[in-house]
Amino acid sequence: MVKANYEYPKNRKSRKEDLSGMIFGYLTAKEFDQVIKGATKWFCECVCGNIVSVYIANIKKRPNVSCGCKKSEVISRVKTTKGGASKRPLWGCYNQMIARCYNPKNKAYKNYGARGITVCDRWLESFFNFEEDMGECPEGLSLERIENHLGYGPENCKWETKSIQQFNQRMDPNNTSGRTGVYWRKDRQKWTVMIDFQNETIRLGCYESFERACEVRAEAELKYFGFTKE
Repeated sequence: MVKANYEYPKNRKSRKEDLSGMIFGYLTAKEFDQVIKGATKWFCECVCGNIVSVYIANIKKRPNVSCGCKKSEVISRVKTTKGGASKRPLWGCYNQMIARCYNPKNKAYKNYGARGITVCDRWLESFFNFEEDMGECPEGLSLERIENHLGYGPENCKWETKSIQQFNQRMDPNNTSGRTGVYWRKDRQKWTVMIDFQNETIRLGCYESFERACEVRAEAELKYFGFTKE
């Protein structure tokens, strides 16, 4: 295990919370990792022997959480208890949520389950709990997590437009500028700016100044979404 070169901020509650030895499902907390946007991560050891870094908020009060070795059990449980759920309008949404969090063969798994994104036990227990908590999906909307680093649950989910979902996604890993939507164009020796809206990529021009490029991106965010991302 590689120990993170990080000290707890003195004013954070997490500094007082020593989780060493605490058990969460099949995981045992071993050592603090880091804090990302206020969310605490710890290195945990699974019953199978694997060491994983997980967000504590995602595993608390989850009797079945593991490093991933129990995923097949979760998927099997959902399949055998679905009853007449497959005929309900929300079943497709529910089934896709489970798959991207627990099925390594799902193409979206790398961005969800592999990152420690999980589904709350209430929703894993029953599709009908999910339906009761979320209600019917309004036309044109889809399931969105409010905080991208946290899992699926009634407190962290809402129905949202695809444009807003695209806007809330993590920064493109190929973007090295540190600012969403601003990229360095080596061929032009300028900063290029773009924004995604309603499934369309809108190009906002190229600028010599990084600061100006960031300003243009912020102005576009206000124009299309009503608030800025950063």
